[in-house]
Amino acid sequence: MVNDVHIFFCSAACPEEFKRRPEAYRPLIEDPVTGAAFKIKSQTPRVEHGGALYVFKTAETRTRFAADPEKWIRLLNRCTDPSIGKECH
Repeated sequence: MVNDVHIFFCSAACPEEFKRRPEAYRPLIEDPVTGAAFKIKSQTPRVEHGGALYVFKTAETRTRFAADPEKWIRLLNRCTDPSIGKECH
C-alpha cells in the first residue's frame, strides 16, 4: 500500500523493492496531506507507518504527516475528523 492506495504485487519480494524504489513502479501519485499530484523521484520524501509507505510532494507535507499520522490516515480513509472541522466523503 502506498498513500493508502492498494498496490498488488506478483511476488512476496516485490513490496520491499517497491518501498526502495516506488518511482520505478508508480511514477505519479497524490500527496496524502495536500492531495496534489506529483511525480515520485528517488529523493521524494517518504515515511513508513504501520507497514505502509507514504510519499510526499515536499518535506513540509512529510513533516505535517509525521506529526500526526493517524489524523492523515483517517482523512485518507474518508472519515470525519472533528478536530479540523472537515467531513470526508
